[in-house]
Formats: sequence, C-alpha cells, structure tokens
Amino acid sequence: MCRRWFSFIFGVQGDDIVSGLVETFPISEKQRITEHPHTNISLEVTFPDIYAELVKIAEIIIYEKGFNHQEMEFTFEGPRKEQLFILQTRDMDQVKTKTLRRFKDTPLLASSLLGMGIGVSGGALCGKAVYSEEDIKRFREKEPKTSLILVRPDTVPDDVGVLLQVEGLLTAKGGATSHAAVTIPQLSKVGVVGLGKLKVYESEGYATIEGQTIKTGDFICIDGWSGALYLGKHERETEKYYSITL
Repeated sequence: MCRRWFSFIFGVQGDDIVSGLVETFPISEKQRITEHPHTNISLEVTFPDIYAELVKIAEIIIYEKGFNHQEMEFTFEGPRKEQLFILQTRDMDQVKTKTLRRFKDTPLLASSLLGMGIGVSGGALCGKAVYSEEDIKRFREKEPKTSLILVRPDTVPDDVGVLLQVEGLLTAKGGATSHAAVTIPQLSKVGVVGLGKLKVYESEGYATIEGQTIKTGDFICIDGWSGALYLGKHERETEKYYSITL
C-alpha cells in the first residue's frame, strides 16, 4: 500500500498510482469529504494507527528537525504503527500564490453541471473540446483565440507535447497523484482529472456523461479549483481571487 502526495491504495506499486491506472483513496477525513465524497475510505478512519504515526513522523521532520513541508512516500504491511515504513521524503515545492477566476454563479451554470472530478490546477476555463492533435491544429488555424480543452481517458508521459498545445485537460481516470495531476500544474494549464462517469471515445472524437454527448468542437467549462465540469460556455467573474498552493 503506497501513497504519494495525498492518497493511498491497497496492494499496488507507487508507479501505478502516479500513472493513474488505479483509483486512490484520501489520507485524511477532511480530504475525503471535500474531494472524495463518493467513498467512505480514508487512511485516517480505516487505518487510524498508521495515520497517527504518519502525522507524528511528519511533525518531527518539520517542527523538530526544521525541514520544509515534505512529500512523503510510504508503505505499510498491516494496521499497526510498527508496520509503517517510510520509503522516501523530500521537500515539496515552495508555497505559491496564484490569481484565479471563478465562474459567475448563475442558474444556467448550476443546471449545466455534468459532474465533479478532482481539480488539480488553475481556475475557471471555457473552451472547445478536442480529442487529437488534428483537432488542435484545425481549431488553431480557424479560431486562434479560442481556448482548447483536451479530453482523454487518462494521460501518459508521451502526452506532454500535446498538452503544451492546449489550455486545459479533462480526464476520466487518475487521482491527485496521477501523471496528469502532477504534470498540468508544472505546465501552468487548467486541469480536472478523475471524472469517473466520463466515458471517452478518443478515436471517434466524442465523450459521454450523464446522458450528454460532448463532441469535438463543443464548448465545455472546467474548474481546476473545484473539479467541476459544465456543458456549454459560461461567464467568469471579473474579480480574481487568490489561491495558496504548496
């Protein structure tokens, strides 16, 4: 059982978590309530002794030893604290303050909500859905100022070149530690991952969710802060708000 950043899973390797091949569970109850309300599992509740020992180790590293906030990777072989093993720990990125935008809270926005994934980067973004580099090239030639949102089942390291060509990413798979979740913030893109109800037919150029079909060129909106996906095009608030991220 491994965890990187904010999640853990049973009986797999750390690489499986980063690749987004498996659905992960949250570490704390607060995280479960805000990000994973569909599950009743969290490390804090399911393995309280492991959670308490992990918090204790983190507090020693930061408050007693004076290190920066840490990214910790661990494994445990049972429910007791002596069965917890720290694999590695390293400094997290420095705290950054980002200015983001929200969508205007309107009845139309509320009725257009298609689902909630995990917001991993950015704020409110509206754009046309694309499924391939051919789609991207076509819209860039016809509508160079229109934002584009790449829709994928999941992503792999080879997709970085494609991600550089769009403003946002929406994936059906992946958690807070998946490849997409780690890469999108580094590229300063807007990203929502892990929208499990989304079914993506990449080669056919469309996706379905909650009885709705999202075709190539359809406008969708994603919120990289809340993880929301909306159908259609919606206005953003004129005022920016500030987000503190580690």
